[in-house]
Amino acid sequence: MFIALAGAAKAIVSYRVGKRTMENTQAFLWDVRERVFGAPEISSDGFPAYPAAVEDLHERFDVHGHLKPTTGVEPRSPVDGKS
Repeated sequence: MFIALAGAAKAIVSYRVGKRTMENTQAFLWDVRERVFGAPEISSDGFPAYPAAVEDLHERFDVHGHLKPTTGVEPRSPVDGKS
């Protein structure tokens, strides 16, 4: 499942139900691009298809969004100067 939320309004902008494939990723991002004015900010879970799909949109639509892969895990800082 793919879902796009409007940050400030918390509204669902677009969604797509299907397997996490390159084809579904591209179809989802194309739909988001058609619905969003301006440059979208994109956060993901690091699924490998996102960078290529975003690059494809960039080449075709001059998208200037940001891909921010997130895992939900914060990096740990060294304790006592040790890494």
